[in-house]
Amino acid sequence: MPKDGCTVWAPFKQSTGYFEPSEQTYMINFLVNNLKEALAQVKAGGAELIGEPADYGYGLFAWFLDPEGNKVEL
Repeated sequence: MPKDGCTVWAPFKQSTGYFEPSEQTYMINFLVNNLKEALAQVKAGGAELIGEPADYGYGLFAWFLDPEGNKVEL
């Protein structure tokens, strides 16, 4: 974890579509040092990448479905 890093719990409205295509009502977000390398490992492991990486100005984000169909955010 980076210096001064923190853990965040962020609830969403029940009607959100942010977790789609997963059927879960939650998502775990992992901080990684190199998003491009992490996505290459995820893809090589057989996970399904969801959409394209996005830059929100405060960080780069990307998503995939794990083998159980849970959406994960990097």
